[in-house]
Amino acid sequence: VSIFRPPSFGKSLMQETIAHFFDIRYQNCKEEWRKLFDGLDVMKSEKFVSEHARQYVVLRICLSGMVSSPPTGITEHFQDK
Repeated sequence: VSIFRPPSFGKSLMQETIAHFFDIRYQNCKEEWRKLFDGLDVMKSEKFVSEHARQYVVLRICLSGMVSSPPTGITEHFQDK
C-alpha cells in the first residue's frame, strides 16, 4: 500500500494502524490488539478478521530520506542500504 498525501496529513498514523491490523507479529498480543480495533467497522466482519487480521508479514519502507532522482538513482539508493 502506498500513501501519498501532503505533510502533516496523518500518513504515518494510518500506516501504523494498517500495519498493526495485518502484521503477524501481533498474533500473540490478542487482548492488546482487540483493544485497538474493537468498535471499529473493520471488526464487523468476523470472516474478514479471521482470514486477514494478524496474518501477514508487513514490510515498512521509509522513503522520506530519498532525494528525487531518476529511477536509476532510486535503485542505487536501495542497493546502498
